[in-house]
Amino acid sequence: MDTIDKTTGLPSRLAFEAGVELAIRQGHGFGVLFCDIDLMKLVNDVLGYEVGDRVLERAGDALYSTPDVCLASRSASDEFAALAFCTKSHFADVVAAAWTAVTVALKPFSTEQLSARGLARIEVMRRAAWDVDAGLTWRHARHPLGVTMTAVWVPAGSAFTAQRLIPMLSESVFDLRIRQGSGFTVIL
Repeated sequence: MDTIDKTTGLPSRLAFEAGVELAIRQGHGFGVLFCDIDLMKLVNDVLGYEVGDRVLERAGDALYSTPDVCLASRSASDEFAALAFCTKSHFADVVAAAWTAVTVALKPFSTEQLSARGLARIEVMRRAAWDVDAGLTWRHARHPLGVTMTAVWVPAGSAFTAQRLIPMLSESVFDLRIRQGSGFTVIL
């Protein structure tokens, strides 16, 4: 399996898991962030994979450039994970900075890159997919690309494993998106 993602140039999920396992073995406390780019399938379907790849590149670069993030990876199609070495008391600030950086990096794709036709097509598809929740549809119609992020602090000596952390955070992202749309939450 490749250790570098070809689209973003970031480490793959496999390399990320190895980094987390190393941090656990070395006995460090650290934070793990998990980020999902909302509506990527629709961007790819409506605007094409070239635009989708640029969105992923920008999101990955922004996450990797966040202060205190020492390892960022693309863990799945529209999902990223990051490892942050900082104090527990500073971790929520790191998560907020990461969420802001990725959101700002994607802003051009929410306005300039998405044509009126593309927005209209995304809105129609969203209404079909989320007919029950008009509020969620409206929020994404104004800013079609959102970022949903969850994060967990892993204390030194924890029994967590990388194979357990990423699925847990992925499920938490899904729950957060269903409850409130884009945003972030930190589990300390």
